Amino acid sequence: SLPLVFAGFATCHAALITVPSASQLRYQSTDFVALIHFNIETFAHNTGCDSSNWNTLAPYATGKTRDPATFYPKKLNTTQWMESITGLGANIAVLTAKHGC
Repeated sequence: SLPLVFAGFATCHAALITVPSASQLRYQSTDFVALIHFNIETFAHNTGCDSSNWNTLAPYATGKTRDPATFYPKKLNTTQWMESITGLGANIAVLTAKHGC
């Protein structure tokens, strides 16, 4: 059995336990969220966040990152993304198209 002091501590602090609200329980039941970061960095492979990010030529790009034509994915298949995400069991996907800079 528990020592009297510890048992008293547990009993005293049991009333302080916070119970999640209905909306928090709904949120917590979405166990798997997919995060997608898709922006010019996807193509340029830059690191950091400075002015050089917008003047880089990736080896496979048609132009520098400051040129809008560089960010023109011709074979982009977002249906495949979602098939993969739902196949993994995620029920929410969040797309971040601009991050940082």
